[in-house]
Amino acid sequence: TQKASRCTAQEKPSSGQTCEEEAAFEQRDVEWDAFCVKLAVELCGLYIYDCPAGGPSNNCPTGATVVEGGDAVAFNSNNATTVGPNAECGSGKGDLQIHNDLWYEFTAPANGTLVSSTCSTADFDTKIALYDVGDGTYDPNDLPTLFVACNEDGPDCENATSLLEVLVEEGTTYLVRLGGYLGASGNGTISFEFTPEAAACGDPNAGDCCEPAITPFCSDGACCDLVCSIDVFC
Repeated sequence: TQKASRCTAQEKPSSGQTCEEEAAFEQRDVEWDAFCVKLAVELCGLYIYDCPAGGPSNNCPTGATVVEGGDAVAFNSNNATTVGPNAECGSGKGDLQIHNDLWYEFTAPANGTLVSSTCSTADFDTKIALYDVGDGTYDPNDLPTLFVACNEDGPDCENATSLLEVLVEEGTTYLVRLGGYLGASGNGTISFEFTPEAAACGDPNAGDCCEPAITPFCSDGACCDLVCSIDVFC
């Protein structure tokens, strides 16, 4: 059903809207329309993925820059837009958003630890978050459920910059999200350091003794012990 509006130009609607806005509201069909969706997103903390055109190439998670352990990437977030959902970073003033975000993609070559850092390498107050996207095939609307961890202020980092250290699993793809606190943006460098998990001699997952690997030890326990007794760096 529809209702006629009682609002006139001389009256102030109780909703705080203009007469035209209230009239449009009151004339709507009874349905869960775009107006209801807008209210649901705002009031219930829901998230709808929207990737705007323009901005840096990695302005959106679907265009994330692929990185590896040991990479250090210069960035400028001044023209970036805010694309991702709210994320709990322990921020002050209730600021749950990571503003003007840039995105990076890392696939773990082994079980280990990934450190994503702007610690003393950016000129503004940064935030860094990490999302687990499995094999890399995911629905961006699900980003809130894929959230793993976030850091705003790293220990002993200048300019309230960030350092996020997370355990990662071999073969799993992760999105690293870099942005600012309270709408901040700027320039800097973000680094990615990966440290593989130490296995042990004879561990089936340690790799073939006849093949070089980025991890220590190999799967043949007797051979591994012999080699490591001569060269501890193995």
